Parts: sequence; C-alpha cells; structure tokens
Amino acid sequence: MELRGKTILITGAGRGLGAAMAKGLAGRGADLALLDLDDAGLLDVRAACRALANHPRVLLLDEPWEGLDAPMAQLLNRTLAKVTADATQLVCASHLNAHRGQFTHELTLDSGRMLRAAPTR
Repeated sequence: MELRGKTILITGAGRGLGAAMAKGLAGRGADLALLDLDDAGLLDVRAACRALANHPRVLLLDEPWEGLDAPMAQLLNRTLAKVTADATQLVCASHLNAHRGQFTHELTLDSGRMLRAAPTR
C-alpha cells in the first residue's frame, strides 16, 4: 500500500499496539500524527519514528521489547529486520535473552564495565 502523501493518526501511540504501529509505519512515506495520554512514552515513540523515517545508518534502542506482548514483539522483530536489511546498524540494550539471535555480537556489561564481548552465532 502506498502511504506517501497520507496522514495517519495513531491514538495510544505511547505504548503497546499504538507504539508498535507507529514504529512499523515510520519510514514508509506517511505523515504520522501521534497521540497518547502518556507523554513520556509518546516522546520515546516519536523519537524512534523520526529516526526510522530518516533511514538511519545506526539505530540505538534501549529495551525495545519491554512491555510488548508476543504479537507486538513479532511486529517489532519484523520492523527491525527490514531496517537492518537496508544496511542500518542496530545497537540494542536489553535484559531479555530471547532476542539474542537477532544480533551478530553481544556485550555483557556490569556497572558500565565491559565483562565480555563475543559473537552470538
């Protein structure tokens, strides 16, 4: 579906399904109007959408799967796969081991000190 020139209004964009939809639609040509009562969450989502829309060379994510249910985590995984297919480097901080296979390298930190660096595959 061609989205260039369209405006998409997403309510509840600060978390959950709304946040996942916003991130999934970012960079597909549409103008996004994001609304949510959760200002802090909305600021995070807005920043992520701006980054994705500009086709970044490096994308930094802090706990991107936090609070997502399984379908939304899968949507985020598909979005990240598309982003990295375009030569974007992904740097992600996460406490969840379930997503380790998506990355080529892993760093283990403790109080800001690197304990280990190794390939994940």
